[in-house]
Amino acid sequence: MVEGDCGVKCGRFCCTGATAKYLLPGEERLFRSRHPNVAVARRPWYTQVFTEKCCCVREHRMFACRAFPFRPVVDRASLAVTGLVKAGNPLFEPCWIENANGAWLEKAAQAWEIVIGDADNRRLYGRIRFLSNLLDRMGEELYDIPETGLHEFFEQEIAGASEEELQALFFDYFQG
Repeated sequence: MVEGDCGVKCGRFCCTGATAKYLLPGEERLFRSRHPNVAVARRPWYTQVFTEKCCCVREHRMFACRAFPFRPVVDRASLAVTGLVKAGNPLFEPCWIENANGAWLEKAAQAWEIVIGDADNRRLYGRIRFLSNLLDRMGEELYDIPETGLHEFFEQEIAGASEEELQALFFDYFQG
């Protein structure tokens, strides 16, 4: 992405527990074969890797870590990746990278095209956006749900989302 180890400047921010580490559908088996002792949890929206520090050998990173902090801009008609942009989440501010090198951007765009070409992956990102929107709507009401019931609550909410809604939310997730 950049020359040298980008983590030197930011204290390896993306390798801390501060960022969500998720596995794409089908990626869990490979990850578990390489990292059998790292805790993972299946959620209604994605399989999450739980670790406070980096668990990976750099060459064995999951896709989410390889792409961070960039996400694709997707053309609705063709599903083509038309560019990559740095995620605008204020929580990611410790990441100092604003522009990646051109060769990395080209290969990352190709990888994203493969990822979003898969219907299971599109549903994954639709579910993530669905739950993000739900949390935004709920605001403080979220705290009224007992912590022991959150998983079930989210699972019920996701089960009520139609395929069409998730497809539209996928595009919303990757809007330009």
